[in-house]
Amino acid sequence: NTSVSFYINNNNEIHRTKYDNADNYYEKNYKDFKLKVKPLGKHTYNIDGTKLFVIKGLGMFKINGKCNIDVYSLADVMIYESEMDI
Repeated sequence: NTSVSFYINNNNEIHRTKYDNADNYYEKNYKDFKLKVKPLGKHTYNIDGTKLFVIKGLGMFKINGKCNIDVYSLADVMIYESEMDI
């Protein structure tokens, strides 16, 4: 089991979808997105424990468990990663 917690500005919206539906959801709802650019960069992380990620200008999220994740962002957006001892 893996848990994910998001901490973002109240003006941002998050939508959760299954991995298999991600591209389909994006293509169908792209016109409704406030930010009208496509992601340019992909960062892959292997998680085993608890990690905190900070995406500059967006917020942060914490993952607790064992999983692999892909984070898509604009090319110039910094993503910071930190191990957490809980």
